[in-house]
Amino acid sequence: MIKTTITPRLKTTFPQLQAEWGNKITHLKWNTLPYEKTYFGYLIEESTDGINFKLVDSIPYYDNMAKYAKLTDTTSFIKTEIILEKNDKLYFYRLKGFDYFGEISKRYSEVKGKGFKELATSPELIFADQTEDNKAYLKWRISKDQINLIRDFSILRSETESGEYNIEKDSISKYTREIKIPIKHNLNYYRIIANPINGKSLSSMPVFVMGQDNNPPAKPNLINAEIDSIGNVKIKWKANNEEDLWGYRIYRTNFKEDEYILLNENPTKDTIYQDSIDIKLGNKEIYYYINACDKRNNMSLNSDTVELELPDIIPPSMPLILKLEQNEDTVKVFFTKSLSDDVEIYQIFKRELSLQDTNWYRLVKFDTTYKEKYIIDLEVKPKHSYAYTIQAKDKHGLESKIEYYEDILIKEKEIKFEPFKSIDFEVDSINNKISLKWKCNSPETLNSILIYKGKTRSELSKFKTIPGTTNNIDDIFEKGDKVVYYKLKPMYNDKREIYFSEVIEVKKKNKKIY
Repeated sequence: MIKTTITPRLKTTFPQLQAEWGNKITHLKWNTLPYEKTYFGYLIEESTDGINFKLVDSIPYYDNMAKYAKLTDTTSFIKTEIILEKNDKLYFYRLKGFDYFGEISKRYSEVKGKGFKELATSPELIFADQTEDNKAYLKWRISKDQINLIRDFSILRSETESGEYNIEKDSISKYTREIKIPIKHNLNYYRIIANPINGKSLSSMPVFVMGQDNNPPAKPNLINAEIDSIGNVKIKWKANNEEDLWGYRIYRTNFKEDEYILLNENPTKDTIYQDSIDIKLGNKEIYYYINACDKRNNMSLNSDTVELELPDIIPPSMPLILKLEQNEDTVKVFFTKSLSDDVEIYQIFKRELSLQDTNWYRLVKFDTTYKEKYIIDLEVKPKHSYAYTIQAKDKHGLESKIEYYEDILIKEKEIKFEPFKSIDFEVDSINNKISLKWKCNSPETLNSILIYKGKTRSELSKFKTIPGTTNNIDDIFEKGDKVVYYKLKPMYNDKREIYFSEVIEVKKKNKKIY
């Protein structure tokens, strides 16, 4: 008779809380089996300072499976996950039990840790070949935004594509993007591993390097790629002529900077590939490339990337009329453009509110090369009200809605008063004399004229005040003066505005200017 030894269940003072941290998440678990007769259920408390704790969930945790455990079992875990508010913030979690009478234990176990941002994309091996001195020459790339999350790289090797991989080269600088490794075996599948500062390592797909065969297939030559209105994709390329060609692999990504996904695990010998895209996902483009591999899994360079524009079923976002400004007998219409980046045409519409016609009539049409933020409407009449609205149209003919407009009442044009009809002067260089004369509008209400004089354009001081009925003065060049500056200020009895003439420059050599 064979004796069976039964391993007794573990007996410790209290379940040990275990935590696995990730990107804004922690996975908690604890072994309840040794304590099934002591504790009926469990509570988890959370703290951010290790002192003040609060319940994570008011509903206790129970292990309903412990009673079904075999005598030889030593574990039965309760597992839960908790979403963290932030990464890189210290959290404390405390586990307490309560017995069958509802008494909460004084004993507890505790863990602490931080969430962290995880690697989002794997490194991509972009070149694999054998050098003349029998080394595996590998090149790879990884998204720039992932570099700060990486500790280093490792190279793994296996004799088969799906076999066990072992470390061939470790602790490679995160800034390294190529390496040469001595080849010790005939069959070599390599992976590049990105080892993060926190979290799980990510691996590239394997590449094959075989001794003395360093001639990968030629880069595939794409012929055509198209997508129909419901998202069916067809890609065609020219057939390679290598005798040891294994086939082609097709890759796709929804975003140009994202990692490409392999669509066919086993290389295809066909030179046509069909795919189907859900156009309701909101993507604007889809990207493909292919590469060829031979029977030793030497991969060609990637084909040119195909960018296909998905059928557009969403109209542009609405542009808006921001404000309307009257400038004499015109209206300046200020607008903001649509936020959609596929807009080709803008149309501004107008209608007169005083008319019974509620139809909009196009005022102007322009494309995205027009960089001003306004247009000017020249066709307006005083005492009439007008409304304006704007519409965007994308390259697929989809138009934004017309839901909002701005309106304006055109005021009568104000006539600006001009004080001077003319200003003239004459210079008598021989006798150093200056004769300054002018003609004013509304002379019947002109009270006086204040005359300023100076030796520079910016430094003028009061020279004299003369009656409004006088329309000239005589002056002289002082010793050493070659130029004199004047400015006239007319003073009207019936006007509150302050008027000035332009600065009048009189040179000694001038005969007459203005």
